[in-house]
Amino acid sequence: MGDFKMGSKTVMSQSGTSNPTFGTGAPTGAIINVLSTTITTALDLGSVASGGEVQVTGLTVAITPKTTSSKMLLMYNVMASKTAHGGMSILILKRDSTAIGVATGLNTNQLAATNAFDQYSNTSAEQDQNTTVASGTFLDSPSTTSEITYKVFLGNTSSSSRTIYVNRGLVNSTNVYNSRGTSTLTVMEVAG
Repeated sequence: MGDFKMGSKTVMSQSGTSNPTFGTGAPTGAIINVLSTTITTALDLGSVASGGEVQVTGLTVAITPKTTSSKMLLMYNVMASKTAHGGMSILILKRDSTAIGVATGLNTNQLAATNAFDQYSNTSAEQDQNTTVASGTFLDSPSTTSEITYKVFLGNTSSSSRTIYVNRGLVNSTNVYNSRGTSTLTVMEVAG
């Protein structure tokens, strides 16, 4: 079929028997690429110091934007838990090594977060059985045609070190109340 053009802009390209793909002249707002990853196993991310952060293993998406005007719509859903009473965990989205979609105007000791887990607990039973989910969306403007990698990090806002888990609670037993889940990261390229 070859390329489909409107004026000088390539809207769609097709070569041989391959499926057609959007070109650099795709209509503004069109979804031109979708990549996603899902973690179905339970992860132990290890001990994280107070104010520290750790990357969620496997929850990354590498994508090469078609144009510098492309936007990236990120959708995430992460199930997590941590050791010990009190405190919370936060979620930080990153483009390569740069935190994105995070709070600004922070006080000296505050951590910049994209989202937070509501997991403040004061009893052992609550701590042992609780899992929480942070989910949301963020529209990023990377302004590049080089490959970028989106990553999910979890941070510890407790006053001391905590072990952070993904897709499971603190107690990882076979009991019905010790739940397990999945976590996902999806990136949709939107033509700009």
